[in-house]
Amino acid sequence: MNQADTADTRAGQALATRDEVLAYLRENVLTDPDVQDTFLSEQAIADTVGVSRTPVREALVVLASEDLVRLMPKRGVFIPATTSRELTELFEIRSVLEKHAAQKITSLPGADLTELRQHPAHQQELADAGPHPPRDAREFIAADRDSTRPW
Repeated sequence: MNQADTADTRAGQALATRDEVLAYLRENVLTDPDVQDTFLSEQAIADTVGVSRTPVREALVVLASEDLVRLMPKRGVFIPATTSRELTELFEIRSVLEKHAAQKITSLPGADLTELRQHPAHQQELADAGPHPPRDAREFIAADRDSTRPW
C-alpha cells in the first residue's frame, strides 16, 4: 500500500467515524426530550460513543450547519428545544409526503399492507397511554422512526 492509499484509507475511516457519531447524535441525542434545552460537552459525547473528540467536533459542525445545535465556545454544544412552529411545519410536510407514499404503496399489485397497518396502531397505543414520561416519549419517537423505514 502506498502513501496515497494510506491517506485515502485514513480519510475514509475519519469520514466513517464522523458519520457514525452523526448517526448516534441524530438517533440518540437530538430525539431525546431530556436533552433539549441543555448543554453537552464534546468530551462527554466522545466518551459515550468511544471515539476521540475530533469526529465529535466534525459531526457537531455538520449539525450546527443544519441549525440543529449551537456551538458555544467554552460552554459546549447547546441542544435547543424544538419549537411548536417547527413541529407544526414538520408535521404538515410529513403529512403530504406520507399521504403520497401511502397512495403509491397501496396501488402496487399484491402489496402486503400488514406491517404498514401495525405501525400506526402501536403509535396510537403509546399516545393513548396518557402523559408521556421521557421513556415513553423516546419509545414513541423510536416507533415513529421505525414506521418510516422501508421494510
